[in-house]
Amino acid sequence: MDKSKRSERQGMNANVVGVDIGVSRSVFAFVGVNAELTYNLSIIYARQNAISMLPLGAYDAVTRAFVADVRYPSVDRYRGSELANNVVQKALGAVLRAMHSAQRMHGSLVGIALEDLGEVGENKRDLIRARRVWEYVIRHAR
Repeated sequence: MDKSKRSERQGMNANVVGVDIGVSRSVFAFVGVNAELTYNLSIIYARQNAISMLPLGAYDAVTRAFVADVRYPSVDRYRGSELANNVVQKALGAVLRAMHSAQRMHGSLVGIALEDLGEVGENKRDLIRARRVWEYVIRHAR
């Protein structure tokens, strides 16, 4: 039986990661069929990149959303945006790597949902880097 007929009977094999990038921390919510696997792999890959992605566990038993939190080190006026950019870039890299691993292992459809990056204010200069990473992913995913 081919994959398309099997997925029609069993439902869509999909995973989505919702990302909320903030000034002092980022929150990642993993939802889908292989959400727990993607969640665990993201935490492992983030630790390999020297990023402390804190597992907050299952958020809701019904939606089976798994939530992780990344807090940025204390920043000051002189090294704030560069340090936050580096942390955001490494955390997103770990999540993307985990999503690709889940996709290869289970043939699942994966997606990432970022907050509206069109509204970048003065206090969210680190989002410009996240927007560029997201545009790069979109261009090369086609």
